[in-house]
Amino acid sequence: MPLISVIIPTFNDWERLWLCVNAILKNEFNICSVEIIIVNNGPPAPSTNVTIDERITIIECKKKGSYSARNLGIINSRGDYLLFTDADCIPSKKWISALYESLAEKKFDIVSGPIKLFSKNEIANVFELYEFAFAFDQEFNKKIGLFPTANLGVKREIFNLLGLFDDSQLTGSDFEFCSRYIRIKDKLDFNSDAIVYHPARYSLKALLKKRIRTSFKGKSNFKKIYPLRNSSQLNHYIKRIKHLYELTNKKPMKVVMVLMVAISLKLVSKFCNLYGKYLTSK
Repeated sequence: MPLISVIIPTFNDWERLWLCVNAILKNEFNICSVEIIIVNNGPPAPSTNVTIDERITIIECKKKGSYSARNLGIINSRGDYLLFTDADCIPSKKWISALYESLAEKKFDIVSGPIKLFSKNEIANVFELYEFAFAFDQEFNKKIGLFPTANLGVKREIFNLLGLFDDSQLTGSDFEFCSRYIRIKDKLDFNSDAIVYHPARYSLKALLKKRIRTSFKGKSNFKKIYPLRNSSQLNHYIKRIKHLYELTNKKPMKVVMVLMVAISLKLVSKFCNLYGKYLTSK
């Protein structure tokens, strides 16, 4: 059986990383055919009692950015099929087998699957509800052919054809890579069994941190990508607001609170874009 390489970048998130790795090792698949490559993009790992499985390799990436880490993982991997997830994700038991089915058996080049968010506590707060409503809309991503590296499978030959992720950007390079692919080919799949669980951001600080990062540091990539979106943005947002209404158990005040968060984050993006233009014009 061809070797499968699972590549996970991490930045000072070792506790959640081991939860991710343990979930991968429990996958319903011939795990002997899998290598797990952890790429550390931050400070050295703290001393731990965790026993490192022989199928796990940890390498250090000195260049800043998760895409630099992923690229180093690709270079150091041996698999014919490369699977990507993040250190804070929990892949389901069928994750590997579902991605392998699409890549090896159905002969697709790139595959993704659902990303299901979970809250920190039993009842989601307003910031987590925002994430549930607007983050990781994989149904929309499936329509436009752009998939995130939180849940992604790619044949090695596609990296040989297109090159690696654009590591000059700190965000958005997964979508940029897919946009390069769909300009020349169209063998993408969405496998509903390839589920990854992802924690929702539960504070305004966490949401702002991501929004500022994507507004400043992924701007050039997003400019390349968004013209390719062939679905109506207005219809997309209407659908998400309807979804939000259901998430809040049809409570209008909660919907209003979440939309206020969404509007505030949009204003932050606008300010960052204007400030970025000001800095580049100086």
